Amino acid sequence: MGAHGMAHDMRLFLIAVVVTTLGCSKEATPAAEEPKKGSGTEITPAAAMEPAADELASANVSDSKFTLEIKPNGSYKAGEAASVEVVLDAKAPFHCNDKYPYKLKLDATDGVKYPDTVVKKDAVKLEHMKATMTVPFTPESKGKKTIAGQFHFSLCSADKCLIEKRKLALDIQVD
Repeated sequence: MGAHGMAHDMRLFLIAVVVTTLGCSKEATPAAEEPKKGSGTEITPAAAMEPAADELASANVSDSKFTLEIKPNGSYKAGEAASVEVVLDAKAPFHCNDKYPYKLKLDATDGVKYPDTVVKKDAVKLEHMKATMTVPFTPESKGKKTIAGQFHFSLCSADKCLIEKRKLALDIQVD
């Protein structure tokens, strides 16, 4: 590989490091720094892949590149520690990006206490094609409660990485 090829690969690597370290930016990479198509891994900015601002939260999201679900993890009793799971399944040729700082930004919910309003990558069990996040909380009162938030994640194929975020919500019954 010539000096030009190594310099191009280094630039791609640095762009990938910045994107995965800092998370997503609403601004696209400046044209002078964008990789050329077909020349290696391309980073697709979140603004290009982001769902509409009025997207409704859902317990299940299906896309041509992934499926995403927030689901119950056992039964729920007022005053007892509990959790739900967020499960991301990549669809080939995509896989879960092990360098990305996965997170779930939780919405405030009456009658539910969270240890932290942001669940981070250390709560994720990451496999090549699957990421499972355990989301801890304590329901403080009986009745229907909604566990909701925005999940930030990244998927990669051989030639590009996508930075995504989706709104998730799950209604649970607390006894």
